[in-house]
Amino acid sequence: MTPIRVPVTTAWSARLARWLAPEGDIVALGDVICEVHTDPGELWECEMHVCAPASGRLRQLIQVGAVKLGQHIGDILPADAEPGAGPDAAG
Repeated sequence: MTPIRVPVTTAWSARLARWLAPEGDIVALGDVICEVHTDPGELWECEMHVCAPASGRLRQLIQVGAVKLGQHIGDILPADAEPGAGPDAAG
């Protein structure tokens, strides 16, 4: 299992804007899987694409909304894990 984390930037806060890959989808290393926006009240608002840190099955831990920088928002499970499987899934 490989964790997916919100990128750490110089911004104060961020928001998970949307998942670009659905829950349970098989993704490849480097695929863009979600979009994170920094707080529009910041000096520079930024939109970031988060890429899959490994190949496997996507598990989303949180839905769209406020997130902390560096927060664990999902996992990449082994490709043979059942969709919706927990962290002890096949592998």
